[in-house]
This record gives sequence, C-alpha cells and structure tokens, in this order.
Amino acid sequence: NNSIYTSVGTNYIFNDNHSMGFRYDTKAYFQHRTTGSFTADVMANGSFYDHLDNGVYMTTKSNMPHTLNIYYNGKVGKTSIDFNTDYVFYKDRKYQFNDEVSQEQQSRTVTSNSLTRNQLCTAKLVLSWALWGGNLQAGTEFSHTRRNDDYINPEQVVPTSYSEQRENNYILFAEYAHPLPFGQMRLGLRNENVCSDYYNQGVRMDDQCREYHHFFPSMGLTARAGQVQLMLNYAMKIKRPYYWQLRNSVTYANRFTWDGGNPYLQPTINNQVSLMAMYKWVNLMVEYKHDHHPIVNVGREVPGSEATTLLNVENVDHEDAMRMMLVFSPRFGIYQPQLSLGMIKDWVKIPSPTGFISPIDPLFLVQFNNNIQINPTLTASANLSFTSCGDMQNVTLFKPGWNLYMSATKTFLNDRLSIQVAGHNLLNSQEHDKLRYGLRTLWQDQHRDSREVALSVRYKFNAAQSKYKGTGAGSDEKARL
Repeated sequence: NNSIYTSVGTNYIFNDNHSMGFRYDTKAYFQHRTTGSFTADVMANGSFYDHLDNGVYMTTKSNMPHTLNIYYNGKVGKTSIDFNTDYVFYKDRKYQFNDEVSQEQQSRTVTSNSLTRNQLCTAKLVLSWALWGGNLQAGTEFSHTRRNDDYINPEQVVPTSYSEQRENNYILFAEYAHPLPFGQMRLGLRNENVCSDYYNQGVRMDDQCREYHHFFPSMGLTARAGQVQLMLNYAMKIKRPYYWQLRNSVTYANRFTWDGGNPYLQPTINNQVSLMAMYKWVNLMVEYKHDHHPIVNVGREVPGSEATTLLNVENVDHEDAMRMMLVFSPRFGIYQPQLSLGMIKDWVKIPSPTGFISPIDPLFLVQFNNNIQINPTLTASANLSFTSCGDMQNVTLFKPGWNLYMSATKTFLNDRLSIQVAGHNLLNSQEHDKLRYGLRTLWQDQHRDSREVALSVRYKFNAAQSKYKGTGAGSDEKARL
C-alpha cells in the first residue's frame, strides 16, 4: 500500500474574541494490493467433508478522499460560540480474484467487483454561558449521509446487489456543570431524530426504511477528599450499525462460507454506569452496561446449499456486561512501571437451531508497561500484554494471547531530532478464536505478518503547537462510514 497524505489549512485570528479557518485533507493512493491464502477443513457430523485451499488476490483503486473542515470560534457578549461544518467524500473500487482448489469437489475461480461511495455533510453549533455559578452548553448538530454499496459477481455464485443508504440526523443537546464544595456535578440531555431511507437497485424499500426519535439523559458526579478522588457517571446512548453492516450484498469467502449484511438492523440503546476511584498511584474502574437490541454474529445455512454458512449480524433482545480495571502506576526514580489488571464478562442469549448460546467464561487482561528515563535524552520501554481464554457473546478465545513491545528513543538538538528503534509483537503471537452458531462452529487461527522492527527518525523544524481551533462535526457518522 503506497500513498501520500496531504493536509493544508489556515486560520485567521481577528482578535481575542473571534477566529475562523479551514482545513483540507486528502490522500493520493498509488498502489493498494492485497494477496493472501487460507485453508479450510470442513467437518460434517464429526467426519471429514472437504479440504479447501484458497488463493486470494485483491486490488483497491481509491479516488483521492476529500475531507474539508470550516470553523468559527468566537464570543459575543457573555455567549461563547463554536461552529464547525465538515464535508467528507471518498470512493473505493475493489477487484477480487479467488482461486479455490477443492479436494473432494470441483475446483473453481470466483471473481468480484465492488464499489463503495461515501458522502457526508455535517454541521455542529455549540453555545456556552456562565450561569448560576456554573457553565451551560447547548447546541445542535445536523448530518446528511449517503452511501452506495455495489457488489458484482460475474459467475453468479453469490447474488449481485446494488444498494444505497441515505440518512438525515438532527440532534439537540444541552449540558450543565456546576462546582460543589467537594467536587462537581454535571447534567445533560440529548435529543436525536433520524430518518433513514434504503434503496435496492434504485427502488425505495419501505420495510427497510426507519425513523427514530430518542431522548438520552446523562449525569456525573466528581468528589474529592484528600488524596482520594471518586467519579460516578451515568449515560444513556445510542449506537447505530456501521454502514457496512447494513449492506444488502453477500461476499464470497469460499464455497462453505459467505459473509453478508443486514439492512433490517436496529440501533442499540445503551445504559451505562461507571465508577472510578483514585488514590495516589492506584486507580480502580468498574463499569456496568445494559444494551437493548445489541448486534451479534449469527450463522445461517444458505437455502438450497445446506453445507454453506452465511455469516451475518442480527439484533437480540438485550445484553449485560461488566468491565473492571485495576491500575498500579508508582514511580521509583528513573523507573516508572504500570500494571493493569482487567476483567470482561458478558451476559447475553443468542438464539440458534440448538437453543440459546451464551458466553461462559470471562476474559482476563494483563498489561505490564515499563518506562525508564535513563537520562533527559534517552528513554527505554518494554510493554507486555496478556489476554486469557474466555468468551464474548458467541466468540470464544481458545488459546491465550501474548504481545511484547520494546523501544529505545534518543533525542538530540534540544529535542528537535529524535531516533527510535522499536520491536512490535516480538513473541510472534497468533489469534485463536471460534464462533459458535449452534449446529455450526467456525474455528479461526490467524497468522499475520506480525514480528516487526521499526526505525523512526524525526526532525521538528517548528515545534510550536497549532493554533487551529476547528474540532470537526459528525464524529459518530464518520466512524460509521
């Protein structure tokens, strides 16, 4: 993958109360090729069924993506004004060649062409006032998104599809923060109104179009007593499906495995409570969340081809989850270690032909970071992470994972010049997981180009920080695209 990233912009500061500017980003792609291979062993009723060797070659041709931000930041009287508007456009065209060799059946070649076009226009206005000894923020945000997904399979092994999604999102929000004798209180309310239209081959699909109107409250409390600090937060949020999850196309992996989207997906409503406690160099975080209509992985047999599994996503009724993290970060002179111990536990029921599938064992996480400031211009670090076996929804990690990162950084010329040598994934760990679909189980061992040694040389001609005050708009929509 060869590309050049370019960013250009300017901002004009009229005086202490008014400034405005723009920023334009783009990337020129010269080459984007992906080659790979995977093997598949297929069992049926406990006995050998077939063995596949697939060679995959894919090229991606992307137009130069365009991202433009324009902002105004100012103050009129006692009102602070922050306005941002963004425009995003990019297009990807992919050609995939899949050479499939079957041990028991006829080998075949499957090709596909896919085209994705994304366009986003968004604007955000935030007004702020000092009120009753605190601060009040209120504003509005609007976004218009248009996405086209075309998938063409000349051999007609999987269906050819042309889909388009258009979505308008109108948001009103307000938040009030007020200091307390022992900390701070925060209250917020957000109203979101979404109109989503879905088109298949240019025809509006009424049963796949949606309208949503939601109110989302939030609140927070911060308290401090000596060296102890507590933070309690509650928030109700919405998580909308990624646009690739809403596509109508089916992608070919091999004759036994297809991957598809689901235009009938609903957004997930999330209620989340978190508590954080800090004492000196010890931090504790506990988080509990309840999701209504969470999105999970499912596997269905393809009608007329029962040996083929269509991997898909669907909504289920609800899911509960708990996250805990305990962090120790003392300092011993030039040496600063940080040890993080975490736990993830899910509770969810996923329907399948054999009954409900639920996660059983929690996941445990360990992160041990070590930083040494040998002298003012030389630092070294060694970070080790560990992930245990366990379950998340219907995904099971059946082998533990390790990752080791080490680096040394030397600076010269008053920090203008820096040289770093780093090693990534030095243990050459792999990912081992399985997805349970009831009658079917997909086991995956992923071997990547993992071990890496990197040399970075950086020179700062101008170390001054940017005075650009644009913050952008439509961050959630950008993430969904």
